[in-house]
Amino acid sequence: MIYILLSLLLIIIVGKICNSSRKSTLESNVFLILSYIVILTLYALKNNNIFPDLDKYEMLFVNSKRVSWESIKELQNYTISDKYELGWCIFTKTISYIFDDFLSFIFLFSIIYLCLVFFALKKYSNYLLFAIILFILLRFYNSCFVLRQNLAAAVCMASIPFIIKRKPIHFSFCILVAFSFHQSALVFSIMYFLFDVKISKLYIVLLLFASTIMYVGVFTVFSNFLPYFESYQVYATEIRSSEGSNYTSFILSLISLLFILFVYKNKKIDKINRLFIHAMIISSIINFVKIGLPGTVGRLGLYFSYFIILAIPNTCMNIENKEMRTLAIVGFSALYFALFYATFNYGFELS
Repeated sequence: MIYILLSLLLIIIVGKICNSSRKSTLESNVFLILSYIVILTLYALKNNNIFPDLDKYEMLFVNSKRVSWESIKELQNYTISDKYELGWCIFTKTISYIFDDFLSFIFLFSIIYLCLVFFALKKYSNYLLFAIILFILLRFYNSCFVLRQNLAAAVCMASIPFIIKRKPIHFSFCILVAFSFHQSALVFSIMYFLFDVKISKLYIVLLLFASTIMYVGVFTVFSNFLPYFESYQVYATEIRSSEGSNYTSFILSLISLLFILFVYKNKKIDKINRLFIHAMIISSIINFVKIGLPGTVGRLGLYFSYFIILAIPNTCMNIENKEMRTLAIVGFSALYFALFYATFNYGFELS
């Protein structure tokens, strides 16, 4: 953990020196580039042997070198227990066609993934330093080994401009690409239809009612639909088991959402930040519904959790009182650091 904390400290120092804000294009770009390099270095130098799933990705990488382009579909079923989406197989085959070692695969994956995430941060964050801090605390560690879904989520983040500009074809293409990496990305499609939906008391009440119904009926829903997705059939028997998710993520997402709604209580919300709040609402609902579900099923909320990185910093910048704004920033940093620490299950080492 020490390497992540030192990197975090370095980014905070650089952010303060650069006075990272959207007001100065040069300073924000310098800060983003330096932060990108620091985080990319962590990805590139980490010890891949301590993380789960990476050994399977490495096996897929090795096997992709033996499979011709005409037989690319064979990679989807290279083992009995794992099935990979065609887009991920093509992605893996493309890199293995150019490079021989798995470390190069991890490095290129990290470059692409970070570019997509930082594009969204640059374009839509009003407080870049806080946004990158939250990214490290919320998504960095998980993205070290949950490769497919985090890449799919990053593609979904890159689709935000097409939601705002109402370009359904471009947005659908992004969803198709994300779906080709991880089938669960289809759930992000709902964001396109929420852009013009106003957040009212009636809307909140209806969502509370719907989430209650979903929680009660989730066993039936997932029991009937999971078998159609071959990669996830094993989880159909684990619903509401003791191995499912706990309350922590739900409580944190609910606190974050209530904070945002409180700050905007007497303020007009622009459509872009309202979109982020919609994502926060969906994230809270999923975190509630997934209590007791197996981890992979519960990770549907991953796509919407990325918007925490945008929504909370932007909301903090709307707090006029400087002391209260600082308190909110420090408070949420502490809360999400606690979550980061609680999910730091495999450690972190440099190779």
